[in-house]
Amino acid sequence: MVAKLLCEFGEWHEKEYRIVKAGLMVVTNDDELAMWFRRMRQDYRDNRVTRVYTDRQIDAVEYAIFGALFKEDFDRVRQLVRLALTNNPSLTNTLRYTSWRWRVESYRLYEQFADNPLETIRQLKSHYNNYAVRLGDGPLVQYYQRRYDALWQQYR
Repeated sequence: MVAKLLCEFGEWHEKEYRIVKAGLMVVTNDDELAMWFRRMRQDYRDNRVTRVYTDRQIDAVEYAIFGALFKEDFDRVRQLVRLALTNNPSLTNTLRYTSWRWRVESYRLYEQFADNPLETIRQLKSHYNNYAVRLGDGPLVQYYQRRYDALWQQYR
């Protein structure tokens, strides 16, 4: 019902993307996931409408990626990362911004999670510690560190 209504909107803004972020946590059908990403790519021209630069494809899958990591569904993690980074018309522009570049790099680490979860968590924590040293230990770094601590507790 909500998905159908969202698809009828000609343009999505921040509020619609918040709904999409939550919705992608439960979408498991490959065709349906592909449909959502096609729809997000249509809106890429609008990613500067928000208060700060936002790569909506990368942002939209984050909750779903963490959900899959906690469920140990590594195929889904790889699928979500691939969908967020492949054919992303904004990616070149996104990599100009430090906070987004760090998120893209962490997504690439998520793809390796199945091979060695504990080592990947160490790399992710180190990745965000470096971010904190360079840019300050703000809420963004703390947000990720809490998730990585929870993943560490689960996988050790």
